[in-house]
Amino acid sequence: MVQYSEQIHSFDAPLATVVQAHNIRFPSPYATHVISSDVLSREFEPPSTIKTTRLVLKRGKMPPWAPKAFDRIGTSWVLEVSECDMEREVGKNLRVKSRNIDHKSIMEVVEWQVYQEKQGDKLATTSSTTTRVTSEFGFWPVQTRIEKFGVSRGMKSTEKARAGLNLITSLLLSSKTNDRLLSSGPLKLYPFDPLPGSLAKASELVRTKLEEARRARLATAAGGGVGVDGGPVDGSTEGEEKEMGSGKRTLWRDRLRRASREGVRRFRRTVCQLTGLLCEEKEDHGDEAST
Repeated sequence: MVQYSEQIHSFDAPLATVVQAHNIRFPSPYATHVISSDVLSREFEPPSTIKTTRLVLKRGKMPPWAPKAFDRIGTSWVLEVSECDMEREVGKNLRVKSRNIDHKSIMEVVEWQVYQEKQGDKLATTSSTTTRVTSEFGFWPVQTRIEKFGVSRGMKSTEKARAGLNLITSLLLSSKTNDRLLSSGPLKLYPFDPLPGSLAKASELVRTKLEEARRARLATAAGGGVGVDGGPVDGSTEGEEKEMGSGKRTLWRDRLRRASREGVRRFRRTVCQLTGLLCEEKEDHGDEAST
């Protein structure tokens, strides 16, 4: 199955302004789901067409009824190709085609947009948006539901995109904000730190304290002490350190053996109380453990 949707909208701004706003539409308060937008290439195609290829990273939420296999999907890459021809005397337009390049087996969304001058009014622009949604996941009832969800989500996204484009065009048409908007400079890089700064420092502090406590406990069990840097505090030699290490291993080996014997003893005692079995071996094992 394939689902289609088509929408038509009119902007109260010239085509040139709408095209300019389309090129700088990110970031926008109406596009908080857009993580990044990068221009991969920009080419000139004779006689008067400029072709631009962008890669956009977007985040999204899955519906509550989505299969569990969808839970790990939080972002999607979108490839956008736009062709702008503003040198024609008749038929100036901006054509945009975008499609997701990952998770296509679950849902593939292809969107075509055309911006052109409004007939009879050069100070206005009309846009038409056509969306095609297809799904190959599961059998046909699931596919149909996914496709309908994609169409409804696409219509909402298109409305937000129009609101964002209207905002940018209004800023470009205003003499107070035009220069500031066009001279804002490059955006700051998105911080990809695995943890926030304060949390990373706290995690490192906790890790250091735990390491110091582990060393102190081992030193106490072996009858010695360690410094903050992990070295012995009593000025012991290298041979004494090796002897201390072997003593630690022997101590932990003995503790493991005692814990294992105690576990077997408790298991046999429980079985004896519940079933009456293994009772005759309890005393022999106890005598063996005491030797």
